[in-house]
Amino acid sequence: MEPESGTSPIFARMARTRKVREAWTARIYRLGEEPPDDLGATMSAEQRFDLVAELSRRVWELSGTPVPDYPRSRIPCRVIPLE
Repeated sequence: MEPESGTSPIFARMARTRKVREAWTARIYRLGEEPPDDLGATMSAEQRFDLVAELSRRVWELSGTPVPDYPRSRIPCRVIPLE
């Protein structure tokens, strides 16, 4: 059933939901037909890098905090030597 614009708040909400879902980048697979966990077998290094960059950008966006803007030499970390 196709929503009729302007006829009901429910149809308007359905149309907005559809529009938002069109932008999703997720994929749906049937059980047992999922791609292998080794993305190297199905994606190039550049595609995997782009995926990590996009996921990182989205996580920072969802966190509501600004992306850090400092040089790599000043990244807060702690080095623990292995014994």
